[in-house]
Amino acid sequence: MTAKSPDLASSYEILFILAGSLRDSETKKELEKWEDELSKFAKILKKANWGRRELAYKITGETTGTYFVAHFEANGAQIAEFDNSLRLDPKVIRHLIAKTPKNYEWVEYSGEDLEHDFTKLESVIAAKEEKNAKKGFGKKVFVRKGIVKKVERRVEKKADSGVINKKLDDILADL
Repeated sequence: MTAKSPDLASSYEILFILAGSLRDSETKKELEKWEDELSKFAKILKKANWGRRELAYKITGETTGTYFVAHFEANGAQIAEFDNSLRLDPKVIRHLIAKTPKNYEWVEYSGEDLEHDFTKLESVIAAKEEKNAKKGFGKKVFVRKGIVKKVERRVEKKADSGVINKKLDDILADL
């Protein structure tokens, strides 16, 4: 088995969120700064500024943030240094760098595409809810097959014990 050459580039994707409290001019400067830092050691294949969005929960007191995502090729040793730089910058409230698989493909969605995906997801959820309703489960319940089998076995045991209890009652009544 041969070791990988250290100069071979791998494919990565980065997402980082800048603090929402920054002014637009500061945000633009920060985005340019990090893009320049990244381009010093990496070949940027695709990039996208997702703009300012509301966060799901507060991060360091921030309720909004500006999202930036990029797909690039770089040497793994340089990634660690860049990751550390992002971690130390207080204006970057979250970041994630992930190695992408060999057959990774960057897909850009339009508003229409996203609406279509949500419609498809809603139909999948509705189908699961209907399936669960037929099995006697309540709405919005998602269970694994193993759990369903355990529940079915418990119901059968209770039914069997009910039959046995009825027979015992009949025997006792005859005495």
